[in-house]
Amino acid sequence: RVSAGAPPDGGADPADVAWAAGACSFPPALAAVLRGLRAQGAGSPWPLDTLVCVAWACARCGARDEDTRELLAGALGAARQALPQAGAQQLSTLLWSAATLSVRVPEEALQALLPRLPGCLAGLAAPALARLAWALAALLGSRAPQALGEALASQACRCSRELCAEDLANLAWAAARLGSCGACADRLLEAAGERAEEFGLHELANAAWALAELGAGETEQPAGLAALERLAAAAERLGGRPAAGEAEEAAPQRARLRSALARLRGGAAGTDAC
Repeated sequence: RVSAGAPPDGGADPADVAWAAGACSFPPALAAVLRGLRAQGAGSPWPLDTLVCVAWACARCGARDEDTRELLAGALGAARQALPQAGAQQLSTLLWSAATLSVRVPEEALQALLPRLPGCLAGLAAPALARLAWALAALLGSRAPQALGEALASQACRCSRELCAEDLANLAWAAARLGSCGACADRLLEAAGERAEEFGLHELANAAWALAELGAGETEQPAGLAALERLAAAAERLGGRPAAGEAEEAAPQRARLRSALARLRGGAAGTDAC
């Protein structure tokens, strides 16, 4: 009914409809919610729950068109006064969604969010921490406050063994972008070694690049050396001859993986971009 243009039964909250659209990966319902929000006009701030749910649903449904990104950027700017009251999970979800969609987050919204982040870290589970670190690195990169970036990456690295392969690869990439410490590199290396068989080509290439950037190849710890061997075996499995019908974009990933692995084995830092 909603995707066909009918009003939601009982005046359903747009946040609920957006959440359902994202959870079910049903873009037509999300499009109906976005139409309704656009009709409200740019000057009307969205409730915080609506902003978080709509941004998350857009990321889940792959709504990356420029109009949607501009709508979300405007909504973030309009909600800047409410953002400091957001909960830890809301902030993690909101920033992850914005980074996933490459939304140009207004500077005033970032300045409202950043002071809130340090107090959120203890209240987030490992996956949410990893996604928050990735989002911060993707949105701000070297502009991220150094103390915040290091604290976030270090907190996430302490629970890196709880992460799935995808989140672990993203965390390693974020740690490299945010400039984490050597202890963080050691934890990430050991966790990556334990997940070596679970990585896909893209994930392993990103994780290996990040570990090389962090200097993990210089480890002399037995656990770290064993992890390097497991990663090398996984790279051999994934980086060999292309499979029949493999996408063309896999070739650069294979080249990046080989380069990163060579750096890890040699213990040398490099400048390859991820």
